[in-house]
Amino acid sequence: MSNQDNNENGNDNQTDDGPDRNEAVRVFASEFNEAKFTFKKEDKKRAAEYNLLPTGVGANRVLMMGTLMGITHIKTDNGDNYRARIVDNTGTFFAYAGQYSDATEKMSELQPDDSRTNLNQDEFKQVMIIGKAGTYEKDDNEHLVSVEPEHFIITDRDTRKKWRAETVAKTLDRLEAVENGEAPVQNKVDQLSDHFDRDGLRSDINEVIEKMEGVSGTISTNPQNAV
Repeated sequence: MSNQDNNENGNDNQTDDGPDRNEAVRVFASEFNEAKFTFKKEDKKRAAEYNLLPTGVGANRVLMMGTLMGITHIKTDNGDNYRARIVDNTGTFFAYAGQYSDATEKMSELQPDDSRTNLNQDEFKQVMIIGKAGTYEKDDNEHLVSVEPEHFIITDRDTRKKWRAETVAKTLDRLEAVENGEAPVQNKVDQLSDHFDRDGLRSDINEVIEKMEGVSGTISTNPQNAV
């Protein structure tokens, strides 16, 4: 089956807060990295594209957090790009910022002065990424996912703990819905069920819960909404 399905309109329960603006979905790396299939709700050239999460939700934008472990400066004919490697409690994800991204300057500032791409332990930062989910194809035809950051925010461990607790709750809600056949895009995720490891995702979430400390309060997701 193709990695893109543009023919079927689905309702992924996301709302717009403006033209072409979709709420950011809280998601862990292990789930996000399986979201290699994309679809559109409308058969229009410029319609928003959604990455299909294993839990049966379409994610146009995501809100993710983790420890910044490395930054790579990529020079191209079109300007300077940066790739950030970020690790959360379930795995690694990547964020790419091009020359027109507001995140480029921040990522440039955080890159080591020498030629290193991996940060030293004293250079690690807790970061919040809010941005567009995207899929790209490698030379060997493997499809991978990444985030194009709209906001690249340096934060702290307490904020990350709150995000982690909220994301655990949101992920469990989505898992329950898809397992009961009630996910927003249930038909799409059922067609691709062989490509998703929801048992592995639930195991990841259980491990996160075991390591969680008591947290209270919720994080502010300004300037963007998140679900």
